[in-house]
Amino acid sequence: MNKKILSILLILSIALTLQSAYKTNQYMKVVEVKGRVKISSQKAIVKPAQNGDLLFSKDNISTEQNSSLTSYLESNNIFKVKESSSLNIDESYDKTGNTKLSLDNGNFIIASSSNAKPNSITVSTSNANITVNGAAVISYSNGNTKAQFLYGSGNVNGTNINQFTEVNIDNSNKLTLKNIEMNTELTNTISEIVSMPYIETIVPDISNISSYYNNYNTVSEETNQSGEIDIDYVGNTNETINTNENRTTLIITNQTK
Repeated sequence: MNKKILSILLILSIALTLQSAYKTNQYMKVVEVKGRVKISSQKAIVKPAQNGDLLFSKDNISTEQNSSLTSYLESNNIFKVKESSSLNIDESYDKTGNTKLSLDNGNFIIASSSNAKPNSITVSTSNANITVNGAAVISYSNGNTKAQFLYGSGNVNGTNINQFTEVNIDNSNKLTLKNIEMNTELTNTISEIVSMPYIETIVPDISNISSYYNNYNTVSEETNQSGEIDIDYVGNTNETINTNENRTTLIITNQTK
């Protein structure tokens, strides 16, 4: 009899936990897979990634060459694991709604909208603890971490970082900062971010706008008189996307308001 009561209480406890998780209305969903990508769960289950898969705490995402995975976070964040990379989801959403990720190796893009919860995204490597408020490209290899903050701000190992700043931490844990250079690599990165699902617009504006135009012509589609470049949304626009999922709107600017 006691065993029966314990079983009922256990079932009720699980039901209440699931209901509580459901009410948070937060999830991580795979929205784009290219090439060969695997998801490994904490239960040692390994499966090929597919659009629509949900990601949970303790999952690992591994991508092969010429492969990538993009995931939408209901908290108005989106990330992309690039080719030949391994990313762990330490906490999909903790009790305070924060997401904690760790990059074992490779390259990773994270973008959050202006209405996302501040400091809700943390990305760690073996020698860096990075919070992102905006958009950043993070890479890790052989003990070296690089983080480029393209929009918004962030923090790396306790140091506040502004947009258009690159942070490098070498394998001796030395941290250096420099301005991001406007070059073809950056142009391609911005174009890649524009192409991510749920990102609608990027508005870049730097002090020497004429020089910027020369480097950005390949991705600019419309220039207005204020010096802003509007780029039409080119992500996943099919009707299967849940209309309740708020798309991420990204604005890149170098102006101080």
